[in-house]
Amino acid sequence: MKKARLLLPVLGMLAGSLTAQYPGDLIITEFMAHSQEVPDEYGEYIELFNTTFYAVNLNGCVIQDASNLYVAPAEDVWVEPGEFAAIGRSAVPYAHYYFPASPPPFNLNNTGGDQITVTCGGTLVAGLTYNASQTAGVAMELASTGLHTNGITQEADYSPSTFPFRYLGVTTTDYGTPGYAGSTFVLPVTLSYFGVQMEGNRAVLRWITETEQNNSHFIVEHSTDARLFRALAEAPGAGTTTERREYTYTHDSPGAGLHYYRLRQVDYDGTATLSPLRSVDVPGAGAPMRLYPTTATDALTLELETGPDEAALLAAFNLHGRQVAQWRLPPGNRYARLDISALPGGHYFLHLQRPTSPPQSGRFVKR
Repeated sequence: MKKARLLLPVLGMLAGSLTAQYPGDLIITEFMAHSQEVPDEYGEYIELFNTTFYAVNLNGCVIQDASNLYVAPAEDVWVEPGEFAAIGRSAVPYAHYYFPASPPPFNLNNTGGDQITVTCGGTLVAGLTYNASQTAGVAMELASTGLHTNGITQEADYSPSTFPFRYLGVTTTDYGTPGYAGSTFVLPVTLSYFGVQMEGNRAVLRWITETEQNNSHFIVEHSTDARLFRALAEAPGAGTTTERREYTYTHDSPGAGLHYYRLRQVDYDGTATLSPLRSVDVPGAGAPMRLYPTTATDALTLELETGPDEAALLAAFNLHGRQVAQWRLPPGNRYARLDISALPGGHYFLHLQRPTSPPQSGRFVKR
């Protein structure tokens, strides 16, 4: 386990720091659903962890349980990369908190099932559903910061905290470590960049680490369906270092179609952690339809070999086959910019329907 780290207030943040905007930018690493020695309004909290390589701002986010109770920070609350922040009504010395200045208080469900969601700018960034009644005075801690899928964590991956802490400077028999790593395992490698792009007929992967701890090696894995992966190569890690390191791997002639890549980071003890997926679309010879970038946040560019003679219809479908968006392409247009900012994160298919030609398809990922 990495040494527990304390989150301190940060002043003068860089202009590039952002409000959490993608699923998984923040995850719920700890929650106290039932305080014991203090009233609920002073003893319940959730702890958030910043998984990204940039500072995020909780101003504009809404943290809510399954009822109508919520916390909506109306001031800047910065969370540094790889650090923790606690949201609620607890008061632990030296930890960085956001306290709601006015009702409603943030009281989590103590007796039955409930859920916690973190929504920032209309995007669901983090979420947790817990069904079992929580023990009074014991916070639940996520075993590892890598145990989430696009910010969604599972109750089975939490366990009761064994670390006592103080409310308002007074030691109690309650257990939890808000603002610290506690018993949560922090990922051993800080990955600040991972991307892939086509250069000629080669897919070039690049990734950057800011810190590494006990990092034996990376395994580059490849898939054509985002489900079954095979190992392509192994890159030695740097062991333990706080220096920035850059890595590159080239996949020669991957073939036409959509290709997915990920990194499997392996510690010296054999513990492995997977990176997020990255994808690239390799066009075939004379491909009549191209989409780029294949992973996007706001917009895609559609490029056709020839523009349609008549107005054409573009439709996006999710993996369940449900149409989620539609655009019209005017006659003669070879290029189109498609706004996908309103789509949830995930994998999609794009179909082009022309009145006098067979339909064409492409794939993309919305971050």
